[in-house]
Amino acid sequence: MAWYHKVPAPKLPAQDKRARLEGLWIKCDQCGEIIYKQEVERNLEVCPKCGEHFELPVRRRLDLVLDPGSFVEHDRGLESTDPLQFTDSKRYRDRIRSTAKGAGESEAFVSGIGRLAGREVSIGAFHFGFMGGSMGSVVGEKVTRIFERATDRRIPAIIFSASGGARMQEAIFSLMQMAKSRSRGRSSDSPARG
Repeated sequence: MAWYHKVPAPKLPAQDKRARLEGLWIKCDQCGEIIYKQEVERNLEVCPKCGEHFELPVRRRLDLVLDPGSFVEHDRGLESTDPLQFTDSKRYRDRIRSTAKGAGESEAFVSGIGRLAGREVSIGAFHFGFMGGSMGSVVGEKVTRIFERATDRRIPAIIFSASGGARMQEAIFSLMQMAKSRSRGRSSDSPARG
């Protein structure tokens, strides 16, 4: 009689094993190296082997630029609607919902107030992972509000652009926002009134 017996290791379903390993390693498209993801993050999303730049997540970008803990998000409650009831292979409302879930953001632009080297700034950044950072009515409104807050408070306005242009699902509503945000940006360049 044996004192022990060999029990076969339990087989994990393929999805569970993949879920445990997902996000631990990243492959560089430039040099093909497989690199520990935390090493890339410590290196500010740059491949330590070849210097290739990976996508910098929108909130990480804001964290790197602004003083720690100083960012206060504004306009988070603004959400896209479907004024044209647009449908291609999917309804626009459904596309927005699924994109928001996948991107981890409710829109293609994050905006607010923060501090940069102790100085208050009105700041925003596009999220290319959300429909290519395209500008719809909500994104245009958020961009405009960056400049309005900057003008009202007499502080600098900073925008990190990563946009694929106007959002076709909103047609003219999207195009009108491009003009609106551009005119607000120009007016904030003029000398402060006072």
